[in-house]
Amino acid sequence: MKKTRILAFILVIALVAASAMMIYSCEKTDENTLGKGKTSFKLEVTDDKNETKTFTIKTDEKTLGDALMHDDVKLIALDEWGMVSTVNGLKAEWIGDGTGGWWAVYTNGEMALVGVFDIEIDKDAVYKFEYTKETAFDESAFDDEAVG
Repeated sequence: MKKTRILAFILVIALVAASAMMIYSCEKTDENTLGKGKTSFKLEVTDDKNETKTFTIKTDEKTLGDALMHDDVKLIALDEWGMVSTVNGLKAEWIGDGTGGWWAVYTNGEMALVGVFDIEIDKDAVYKFEYTKETAFDESAFDDEAVG
């Protein structure tokens, strides 16, 4: 009888431990899941080494820019002109001599024609920031001889 009680006690402890581990693993969020909110969407970030990291963003914000600048996400930063200059900690700076870069923004593979604060979030869309190397600006294309 005593052995049965000990076995039952061990079984109860094992079940409690297993339940606690299951609850912990369900509540634990992936490091690539950012934010809190009812709407979630996918965001890909391709850096200057052409390596892509995929995030799941959860938000109650309405625009891509607001969601990515929200306090619990903070995935983008703007420069003094209001342009996205930093994504996931990597700053892109337009220099004008072919050595800098900029962030291209895509929705479902198509380059955005508006700013991030004008892109309304669609939970089924995949958004992407891609570090794009600038090309050297060729001023000779604007010489009087070349134009005329």
